[in-house]
Amino acid sequence: MKPRKPIPRVSKARRARSGQPGKLGIIRLWGKDMEPLRTSVFLRDCLRCRECGKDVTFATGHLAHIRSRGAGGSDTEENTRLLCGDCHRDEHQKGIGYGRN
Repeated sequence: MKPRKPIPRVSKARRARSGQPGKLGIIRLWGKDMEPLRTSVFLRDCLRCRECGKDVTFATGHLAHIRSRGAGGSDTEENTRLLCGDCHRDEHQKGIGYGRN
């Protein structure tokens, strides 16, 4: 009897389904894999909330998606922006970003 091959583990950059059966979607970033994108967006936006203009820090700023991942948005610099905690919370409460082009 041949030994079984180990099942490959998915890394922290997980693949998501694109909504089409059998096709792999875009790669989702999690944890430390997100840090280069987070740093890039924070510096691009000059540590200021893009919604209200409030100064934020790396500790208090939120990396927010323009088009949500659930609506087909990706984890790219073009689809992310820096928001303060209040604006990010308000965005989610209002449902802004869901389905936005």
